[in-house]
Amino acid sequence: MSVQAQNAFLKLLEEPQDGTHFILATHRLDKLLPTIISRSQTIQVLPVLQEQTDELLNSVSDIDQTKRSRLQFIAKGLPAEIIRLQEDDEYYEKRIKIMQDAKTMISGTPYEKLLTAHAYKDDRSGAVTLLGDMMMQLTVVLKSTKNTAQAAKLTQLIDTQDALNANGNIRLHLARCVV
Repeated sequence: MSVQAQNAFLKLLEEPQDGTHFILATHRLDKLLPTIISRSQTIQVLPVLQEQTDELLNSVSDIDQTKRSRLQFIAKGLPAEIIRLQEDDEYYEKRIKIMQDAKTMISGTPYEKLLTAHAYKDDRSGAVTLLGDMMMQLTVVLKSTKNTAQAAKLTQLIDTQDALNANGNIRLHLARCVV
């Protein structure tokens, strides 16, 4: 929610009708207004463990090791996402494509990066997913290398994702990731 939307929502939160309950879900608590946080009960929901993911994959169906690894990486502890990826081939192929595009945006040539960014110029949801996948891949790299340039890139991606979520120009912000 934008700051304006949060301020409008705050009135509802302060004076709810009898029997009215609100459930807010966010992965960025720091983006909520302090007044909303102070009037809310926070419950942290953690991703499932790797062992639980393995059990789920074993119970879903017989899959090859490549697909299994991809499901584990893309879904990252989200059981519903694993099931959706497993059951919906079109969605699975789309997510694999976005993941490959994220890799190109991180390590491709400037030309390849611009071509990839251009492919998402009219797809806000896809662009946000692309940025999330780029952040996920950079996080894995950072855990093993502690590269400060990659950390700065991660910060830039977070800012870009925030800008797109705030209805910023997709083409402009993705191009900014290239340069």
